[in-house]
Amino acid sequence: MLKRRAMSVQAIEINNLYQRLDSLHHDEHLYLLVDVLSWPEGLAQAQSLDPQVNMVKLFMGTQLSNVMDVSPWVIEINDQSKTLLEQVAEKKIGIVYISTLSLSNFQQSITPLLIASMPAINDKQPHQVLLSFYRPSVAQGIALMNIGLLSFGACIEIWIPAARHQQWQSYTCHQTLPARAILLTPELHQSIDEQYYQYWLGGFGNWQSHSDEDFTKAARIVYLLKQNHVTRELPILMWLDWLQWHIQEIDIETILPIIRQDKPALARLEQVKLLVKDSGDE
Repeated sequence: MLKRRAMSVQAIEINNLYQRLDSLHHDEHLYLLVDVLSWPEGLAQAQSLDPQVNMVKLFMGTQLSNVMDVSPWVIEINDQSKTLLEQVAEKKIGIVYISTLSLSNFQQSITPLLIASMPAINDKQPHQVLLSFYRPSVAQGIALMNIGLLSFGACIEIWIPAARHQQWQSYTCHQTLPARAILLTPELHQSIDEQYYQYWLGGFGNWQSHSDEDFTKAARIVYLLKQNHVTRELPILMWLDWLQWHIQEIDIETILPIIRQDKPALARLEQVKLLVKDSGDE
């Protein structure tokens, strides 16, 4: 089980993040939590849930002085001669977790930082960027921003809650329905059909409007990514969990060769009773 080191500012989000991080197998990595608003009450809540957390936090906002009372939780990354992700790589941080309340804060503070830092990523070390937004309406704007990062081989997982704050407690982990987008290297981008890729970037903001065919396309993307060895960034188990809420039947043949090598995914397939169309061995 992955040691739970990454924290969020909302209890429901902490639980969601934990369950997904547990499937990533980044056992030796720390996680960088970038909180634009620097919520001290969020840190206090996180500490009460897991006092053993070893969290790396980069404060992008103007409220740094307000959280210095929790300084043991903070490992500052402030070497001006190096980019953010150069320092992340040195500290062996596998997850960059960005939490913000508004799209404007992300555009102004985080996007330029990521663009400047992405080339520093060591391709031998897995890196994943988790973006958490508290307003579901920003999904389309995020998709547009992602287009500007296509030349960098990083994985970004965008979390869009399915309900506003007062309703979160009534939603389970699966029902929060996070959206996802993968930023690809130019070579990998060429191997994926353009319509799939555009769907991947922009489709999840309004998931209720999509058809079974759309989700078959999503499954096809998973297969293509796996074929191109983008395995550490995109655990297929996450996708099986996510897809079950939308379709009863998908064209699973495209991803079955990959799933066969993943026993947890096979077990998940049986559990959610997806129809496996397989003409070969079970």
